[in-house]
Amino acid sequence: MQFFLHSDTRIRIVNGELEFECTPERFAELETEYPGLPEGGNARYWTPEQAYFEGDVVYDGHECGVYCERVAAYTQYPVIYADVQLSKSSICACDALDSIQFTATLQATPIDYDWFVRLTHESSGDVDRILMQFQGGACSQTYTFLAGNPLGTWFLDESKFDVVEFGGQLYQVRLVSPVQFVAYRNL
Repeated sequence: MQFFLHSDTRIRIVNGELEFECTPERFAELETEYPGLPEGGNARYWTPEQAYFEGDVVYDGHECGVYCERVAAYTQYPVIYADVQLSKSSICACDALDSIQFTATLQATPIDYDWFVRLTHESSGDVDRILMQFQGGACSQTYTFLAGNPLGTWFLDESKFDVVEFGGQLYQVRLVSPVQFVAYRNL
């Protein structure tokens, strides 16, 4: 399936299982020849079968399939590596005082950045989020287990990391090594 949508606030492009979304301003930086929306056009819809503008404007014939073919290129950003270390590999869910210290550095990137990271559970998916507050490319945060969260193995899934902006450039964050811990209870 190929699909291209340009609305007032976003552009969404689908090519099979690949998807890309950004602001119209960001897309204009990626595709300088893209004509945008015409006067009176509220949205551009395009699929291989149908193309039209919302808002009583005659379609300009612009072929958006080329943008669908470039989705993989749009999602390729330079990589920043995050070295995340845990103070221990397990946490007792029965002990409200038990905690794990997350220490992280963004290699060769001394940025100040508030980064929301999803903690993923082995069977329940994204259940918890933590705020990692980087100062000069480093942070150290204490994690305590939230009552009601499932027991089992928790990990950081780098495929779910948000893109980070630094100096006007977008970066993809990857882990230096896998990060996981086990939440358990005492009998």
